[in-house]
This record gives sequence, structure tokens and C-alpha cells, in this order.
Amino acid sequence: MRKIIKKAVAFALATATMITGLGVPAPVKAAEYDDLKEVLEKEYDQFMPVGNNALFVKQVNVAKEDEEPNAYVEELVIVDKNGDKTTVDVKTTDGKYKYKRASSINNKYVAMIREDGKYDVFMYDGTWFGDRKVEYDDLFTLNTGNFCIQVGDTAHIVDKTGKILAKDVFKMHDYVQVWSNYIFGEYILVMATDWSSASAYQTKVFDKDYKEVTSVNLNGYRVSNVKDELIVLLNEKEAFAYNSKFEKQDFAFKVENIEKEGMVLSKSEITSLSIVNSYENENGKDYICISVRYDYVGVDDPNYQEYMYVESYFELATLKEISEKDIKFTDVVKGDIYNTDLTVVENYEEDTTEIFLGDKKIADKASIAEFVNKNMQGKTFVHTSNYVGSAGDLYMEVYVSTDEGGKYCTLLLERVTGYDMSKAKIIDKEIYSWSQECGGCVVFEDSSYIINGKEYGENTDINMIYNWDYSDSKYYVLFTEADGKTKTTLYDKNHGEVLTRTDIIVTILADTYVVVADECGVDEYGWTKYKYGCVSFTKKLVSDEEVLEEVLEKLEEIEEGEKVEVKIEKDVPVAAEIFETIKGKDVEVVVELNNGMSWNINGKNIDAEEMKDINLTVDVVEDVIPVAAIEKVEIKGEKIELSLAHTGDFGFAAELKVNVKAENVGKFANRFFYNPATKQLEFQEAVKVDANGDVIFTYTHASDYVVIVSDVAYEVPKTDEKPDNTEKPVTPVTPDAGETKEPENTVKPGDMTNIGLLITMLGVGAVMVMAQKKKVIE
Repeated sequence: MRKIIKKAVAFALATATMITGLGVPAPVKAAEYDDLKEVLEKEYDQFMPVGNNALFVKQVNVAKEDEEPNAYVEELVIVDKNGDKTTVDVKTTDGKYKYKRASSINNKYVAMIREDGKYDVFMYDGTWFGDRKVEYDDLFTLNTGNFCIQVGDTAHIVDKTGKILAKDVFKMHDYVQVWSNYIFGEYILVMATDWSSASAYQTKVFDKDYKEVTSVNLNGYRVSNVKDELIVLLNEKEAFAYNSKFEKQDFAFKVENIEKEGMVLSKSEITSLSIVNSYENENGKDYICISVRYDYVGVDDPNYQEYMYVESYFELATLKEISEKDIKFTDVVKGDIYNTDLTVVENYEEDTTEIFLGDKKIADKASIAEFVNKNMQGKTFVHTSNYVGSAGDLYMEVYVSTDEGGKYCTLLLERVTGYDMSKAKIIDKEIYSWSQECGGCVVFEDSSYIINGKEYGENTDINMIYNWDYSDSKYYVLFTEADGKTKTTLYDKNHGEVLTRTDIIVTILADTYVVVADECGVDEYGWTKYKYGCVSFTKKLVSDEEVLEEVLEKLEEIEEGEKVEVKIEKDVPVAAEIFETIKGKDVEVVVELNNGMSWNINGKNIDAEEMKDINLTVDVVEDVIPVAAIEKVEIKGEKIELSLAHTGDFGFAAELKVNVKAENVGKFANRFFYNPATKQLEFQEAVKVDANGDVIFTYTHASDYVVIVSDVAYEVPKTDEKPDNTEKPVTPVTPDAGETKEPENTVKPGDMTNIGLLITMLGVGAVMVMAQKKKVIE
């Protein structure tokens, strides 16, 4: 039976309505967090991130009789992704310490080394495996979620409980290591490498029940998973291929010896297999490249040695060999300059570099050389291919040669000038390094910084904070010194200040808690030692879980056709349980944002198999979509850029209500999706502005959009028309031309209350947030 707490419930439009917030708020400026929670004080000797969770270790020196003191784990605390902590029992039944130390094997798990040399494991998903049924000497995680463990001179595959799924998989010794594994169709391939014997391989194939497939013998071969339904097996002398049904393909490669005059061939072996992608050649096809190294010694002088590489190519689709000269490699590389609207095109064969803003060429080597010669008295220059975008500006490194010698310097092309080369600014110092993440960071050789267009002096240092899988950087830390004191400030990717402290900010995990540290001396090797702790950003109220339970209770009790309203603050995700509860029902959840917009989600429109917490925040932004893309749309009117916090599919169709001001009543709000791959705006729908100034758009996918409010509406292209390759504007329809037929996918606005889009953010009452249940460690 769910707990129900007293709460004010408003009834509107004869439906059940609740005002609350669900989820965990993302970090905002520290001034809004007077109640920052100290999760752990800074008294832990080790901190290890494991996924979005963390493990903290406190050590103690214990001396046995007639022995030197040894370090043991005195306290072990796991902080999960929500900032909740759980203490693990570190003592055996007889009261002795169980663990000697923690070892971070990789970013997926930490092994706790026991007194007997065996391991217990803490996994990236927050699961703790202690007192395993099977003891082991080493452990390797498999992509299936199970493990391959070494026990003495053999290896088994076990599940998370320690149950053996496959016994005596590999023969093990000190130099054998389980190295890689692939899920391949209905099979899993596991490979172990013997580093003592020129990388000899043991490779096994298992079905989904971990029964070994004996019809193929891959031992002695390393596996290269070249695409979803094709693997290539290689050893030093040959290669062959299988499809996902383990049918041998019409592909075979063998090393052929190549003689060289005056030399003796001492060794020949396959060294690598790589893929030549379609964009790297004029044929637009993918190729397999197998590289063979040949080692030679001189006939007359055995101490004279030479080597060469010979590469063979095979078309990936057909596995037929093709001559290298027929592939027609392209020497042209094209790519975006991060955090700008610019594209750079380099042709290595012709030694040309061109920079474009849309279709307009901004600069090339000739114009850069002309600028250098005119403004810097440089005779020649060499472009070093360092292009760094920061705050929309371009920092470009050049090498200037003069009578006195040569030097590196940097040219700044500002976005505000339209990247006008004639107005470039000269920075008389060299770019030392840079980061493309978090708005662009330029580091000069004198240790000064430019981050998001702001300059920092040499008493500043920066640390980018990446997700646990190192795929994205959402935060960064600046370390600044003044008057002998160090200040560390955590910023988000929009350069908003999250937290400022006088201790060291190490990292932020799961957007929930920040790991901090103090220096506490040096170790015997002279390395700085730290004491770790953490503070939580999660605001939790006593009744959080009860509030969520109450909302779910309301959703289960309301009748078909009724709705529940939920008000949320910015960046507060709506809990997955809400969507799961209404899935398949004719029940609506109206999510009201604190900037006046609102979402309407009907349970019948939810088709995702598994729902997740979703951040439904929508922001009105500026200059997110490139100007060049917007200018290609041949329609006039007020432009509004909308950025949705969520990325990708929602798992349902949702209606977003936006107010575009009363003066636009009767006009059309034309919505376009910005496709970052094509850098083009794609027309979505045109909705007529109702009497309240509202429009309702339908979304299934979240990204960046631009709305153009105009007297005319784009027509939705007919699906039976075959588009040609010519870019043509869609014909506008004016209201004066008679009755306008609205597109089939247009959602007509209803009689909901007016919500202002472009007014200042409304004050909303206190937001209740959802508390996650703690994991219990047995």
C-alpha cells in the first residue's frame, strides 16, 4: 500500500492535477546551494571512480608480532551515483582486517585485494561482489556482463554470483592474460594472449549458453572484428574470415616472401589489420588493409639491417583483393573547427589549406601569407594545422620566418568581424596545447590560457572532467593562485560556475557529487599524498520518496481521459516510473516548465520498451544554430531558437506548447530541425498561432530547432515526390490565398491557458525531488 501524504491538489478542467517536481536536479551556481551536503569528510587515502560511482578507502598500519607494520583497509565506503554512501564490512569473523589495498583494474571495476591474495570486486554499475563462491587470482570482465577468472593455471567463465558457466577455458601462467572479447551474432569470442611467446593466442568461441563451439578452432589466431557480421582471424603468416554464422568466407591471405638484392630475409609477419573508410578514397568504398613487415640483414654485413612494409587491400563488401593504385586515396581532409561556424579543408597532395564560413572562403594559405608579409614582415610561413575554436572565435597558429630567424605565433579571427582576415589580431606567442571540449581551451607556451574567449594568466591551470567512459567532457576545473592561496572553481560546459572551494576539486560524478581533496604531505618516493572526501549536490527532503509514491498513486487512480500536471524546475528529469505507469493508457501527464512552456504526454503514445529518466527542459537560446544554415531558408520573420536538453529519441510522441506572443496571432510558426551532419535546416511542421499566441509542436526526438514566425507557412512536401539533388526552397503559402491547408502532422492548439515564452522565468514553488532507494550490500 502506497503512503499518501497531505498535499495541496488543484483541480482544473475537471481533471486531477498535482504540482510537484520529480527527479534529481543538475548542479547550478553554488549560491543556490547553501545546504551543500558533506557526504564524506576528507580523511580517505584512496579515491577510485568506478563508472558513475566511487570507492573511498581509509588505511591503517597494523603490526604483527616480530614484523614490520603492514597497511590494511580500515574503512571502505561506496558512494553510489546518487551520492548515497554505504559502508562495507572490512573485517573477518575473527575481527582481523580483510583487505590489504584497493586496485583500480580499469574504469569498470575495482578489485579489493584480500589478505589471502584473492579479490572482491566493486563494479561500475554499483554492484558489490564480496565473498565470492569461486576464489580467483585474476579477473576479466566480458561484454555479456559475466567474467573470465584465473584460478591457478586454468581459467573459467563465471556469472556475477560466481557460478561456473564454462570450465577450464584457457591454460594460464604468469605471462598469459585474457585480452579481449566480442559478441558476434549468437556467439561470444574470448581471446587470451601469451606475452612470453611472441603474442601467441588462445581464442575460444561460445554460444549464448557458454557451450564451446568445437566446429571451429581459432586457437593461435587473434580476432579482428571488422564489422557486425564479419571477423578476420590473423596469425603471423595468414588471415581468413568468418561470418556471424561461423561460415568460412571466400577470403584467404598468406604472407609471400619477397627477396631483396644484397639482403637476406630474416623475418616476415603480419603486423596489423586496419579499415580504410569510404571517406578516405575516391571510390567511396570500405577496404580491409593487411600490413606485412619484412626484416632483412646484409649478405656481406650481418650487422646491416633494413625493413619494409607491404600493404594488401581487399574490398570489404566482396572480400576481393584490389590494387592499391585502384583505390585512389584522397588527400583532402575536411572537418569542422569546434565551437565555430567554420570548416577547414586541407589537401595534403596540393599542400593547400582553405577555411570556409558556409560556402564563403574566409582564408587560405595565400591570404594568410599576404597578411603575415604585410603585418609581421615575415618572408614565408608554414601553417601548422592548429585550429582552435573558443567562444566562436578562431585561433590559428602560423610559423613566421624572418632575417633574424623563425618563430611561432597565433592569429585570432573573431566571429564578430565575420572572421575577416584583414582584421585578424596577432598574438605573439605559440599555441602549446588545446582542448576542443567545453567551449574550446587554448594553452600558450607561457602557460597562459584562453577559455571560452576569456584570458587567464600563468597562475592558472585547468583540468577537463570526463565521463567515466571518457567519451565526453561536461565540466572543467580552473585552479587559480593569488596571494599564495589556491582557489578551485568547477564550471559546466556552458561556462556557468557550479562550485568554488579552497581545497582541490578532483572530479564530479553522475552530475550529483563532487570529489574533493587536501594535500597531506609526500610519500617515500616524493609524490604528493592526498586525503579525499566528497560533497553532494543532491537536495533531498524527508518526504521525497513519498511524493513520488503519491504521484504514481494518482496516476493509477485517475480515469481514462484525465490528466496529472507536474511542475518541474530547470534540468530536473522526470522519473522513468511516471512514463512506465501511464504507458498504453489514455492518460496524460502535463509537464510544466518554469519558463512557461509545457509538455503533454499521453500514455498511448509511449512505445519505448524501457523508459529512462528524461530531462524535458527546453531553453530559448541564441547563436546555437549557424547563421549560414538559417540564412538558406527563404522565409522572413521572427526567429526563435529552441534547444532541448535531452538528446535523441524520447521513446514517445510529446506535444510542446510554446507562446510566441499575442502580436503573432494568425501567423504561422514554422519549425525547422538543425541536422548537424548536413549542417542544414530540415522543415518539420507549420502551426498557426492561436488566439492566445500559443502554438503546439509534436516532438519524438530532441535536438536544436529554429522557429520562424511568419505571415506564410511552408507546405509539407508530398511523400510520393522523388527529390532531386538540387536544393530548392519550399513554396510559401500566404493566408490571403484562401483557406490554408495545414500539414497532416500539425497538432492544433487546444484551449489551454496562455504560457509566455519570452518573458522572464517565472518563480515556481519549492520543488520536490525523487530519492533513489539505497543499494544494500550484503
